[in-house]
Amino acid sequence: MSENIIVTKNLKYPADLPAGLGSLYFKSMQKHAKQNKIAQIVHKTGEKDSYDSLLKRCIRTALYLQEIGIKKDDVVCLVGSVHVNSCVPYIASHFIGAIPSCIAIDYPKEDKKKLVKILEPKVIFTLPEHVEEMQSICMLWNLRAKFVVFGEYKEETGFEDVNQPNPNEDKFEPVEIKNLKDTAIMYFSSGTTGLPKAICLNHFSMLINLIKDKNTENPDYDVIKHWANAVDTNFTMIEYIEYFWISAGVCLSQSIHSGFTRILLEKFEVSNFWQIVDKYKVNFAYVVANYANDLIRISIPENCNVSSLVLMLIAGTRISAECIVALRKMVHPLATVLQGYAQTEFCGANTYYDIYNKDHRRLFTEKPQSVGLPSIGYTYKVVDMTTKEILGPNKQGELLVKGPTIMNGYYKMDAKDDFDDEGFYKTGDIVYYDEDKSFYIVDRIKGAIKYKLFIVCSSDIEDILMKHPAVRQAAVFGTANPEDMNHVTAVVVVEEGSQVTQEEVREFVDGQVDDYKRIRGGVKFVKSIPITSTGKIKTSALRSLME
Repeated sequence: MSENIIVTKNLKYPADLPAGLGSLYFKSMQKHAKQNKIAQIVHKTGEKDSYDSLLKRCIRTALYLQEIGIKKDDVVCLVGSVHVNSCVPYIASHFIGAIPSCIAIDYPKEDKKKLVKILEPKVIFTLPEHVEEMQSICMLWNLRAKFVVFGEYKEETGFEDVNQPNPNEDKFEPVEIKNLKDTAIMYFSSGTTGLPKAICLNHFSMLINLIKDKNTENPDYDVIKHWANAVDTNFTMIEYIEYFWISAGVCLSQSIHSGFTRILLEKFEVSNFWQIVDKYKVNFAYVVANYANDLIRISIPENCNVSSLVLMLIAGTRISAECIVALRKMVHPLATVLQGYAQTEFCGANTYYDIYNKDHRRLFTEKPQSVGLPSIGYTYKVVDMTTKEILGPNKQGELLVKGPTIMNGYYKMDAKDDFDDEGFYKTGDIVYYDEDKSFYIVDRIKGAIKYKLFIVCSSDIEDILMKHPAVRQAAVFGTANPEDMNHVTAVVVVEEGSQVTQEEVREFVDGQVDDYKRIRGGVKFVKSIPITSTGKIKTSALRSLME
């Protein structure tokens, strides 16, 4: 084995794992219900939803699904934004061994058509405003999916009809999963460069991510004490992401397992973020990178106390070290602000820092742009994108990973080309690691721009653009050129009232980079840059902005 392959210790987890994710959810919710814990609070209305009430609705929905013939491995689909009942079909599906999935509401209808054809759902849970569109798509593929509507819609079953008392609810037990490698759920890839792929994750992967050994070596007791003091009546976190994305499912699963309270937002509210943290004494916030940049521009109001915020995880795409440092200065000195790195195909994080470990805290404090150390149980190699040579520290290449939480595959698609001959998954990410084995994300391979014989990482140019005082948001990509292959091109959102010109922004970058990195494709000012609901830039839509 090459000395440059990074091998970690074996992952430790209990021998007697629960009989599926549904079993873990069910027992955890029963426990939290007895403790009178609050499962979620709707920010828009202030409605508090207890674990007891949520569990009843999930059981009644599970019984309804069984009554209409839904069984193990049938696909149950959710279409809609975050609301008090959006998690119910997700949980109820796990109770009966069905496979939940979600279609993002902001996707174009043509993409939704393709995703529905892939999933072939037996039931679709949605909001009234999406019923007509989803009905027409199902008719296109001759699918006889049953609809359940969160709200009033005369022609379809309403969720209130599903949520009626059932004589069997008190004796309900979740279906036991005999083979934990069976598919538990399907999430989708980001879809930033093309149609998303349905990623099949199994029960084993989901379970061990929740209950693996998390004993901390060399603990920082000041941090542990701060966390204990920061939590009010219950550990509280913000939720605003649809279940189309694994980040939403991981946060929900961790909340159910640990009894956390989720603050439900229909969408991320940059202007009111700090007030929301103060109002609900939020302890954890998952913030996508583009929103993080916006938060830096908004100072914390003097009357806001955000000392409850002990962990802010920045994810979705690469972010600058300056942004991380700026956010750290805005919160409590013992709070943790980190840039995360996750892969849906691996059921979550590929790298990690133990936020209670003194050595880890030193590393991520000194290296704000690092996304973590190798996760226990995983094997890593960084390979040259041309020669496939396995690279050592401080050399950029594609990250390949092997580990116990790897996906079952892509639904109705062949995934063999996504693995090398040794079984390592090709992440498609350009990375490097240093002498401490701290990893750094450089770019997506698909985001790399080929100019003549050179490779330009779009993220490098974006970082420079974001340092211009008039630039609020930027995205860089390549536009085809018959002589040079591609030219570096940028679309930019400038601060309101700014008098800067497109040429001045281009010169700002060109004056700081090597000749091959210059913005030959031009800079164009736009009102907004298309992003997904998790804040990732829709790369496939950028070129149309130049027209």
